[in-house]
Amino acid sequence: MKIREAKEKLGIRNSTIEEYYVDVAQLVGNEEFEKHDSTDYRDRTIKRLNEAKVSYRSNSNIIHNLMVEYVKVSCPGCGKNMKVTGGGGGSDTMSTNYQCEKCGNTVTLTLPHDGFGVRFKGD
Repeated sequence: MKIREAKEKLGIRNSTIEEYYVDVAQLVGNEEFEKHDSTDYRDRTIKRLNEAKVSYRSNSNIIHNLMVEYVKVSCPGCGKNMKVTGGGGGSDTMSTNYQCEKCGNTVTLTLPHDGFGVRFKGD
């Protein structure tokens, strides 16, 4: 829901946008999506947030890309770092698949959209 709609429909009294907290990951993600650039808008969103050194929390739209970049999984068989081989999601969960290049072992991390988040602390 847009802030204007929330003010009208829910009778919110704060008078200016500056008084509201926003999901910066969603805000930046929406803007990056509209650019229709050849690179993945989710990766651009993460890069932009990190470069600005702001605090943010992951959302269901960027969590897979964050996991690919920052969550490293060690193979339970040999201890080597596993590589991301794919992933996907539905309405409630998101999965990221990892595979060991040495052993061939696979691991899938499945996380709920609304119950998991990664918080990044800015300056």
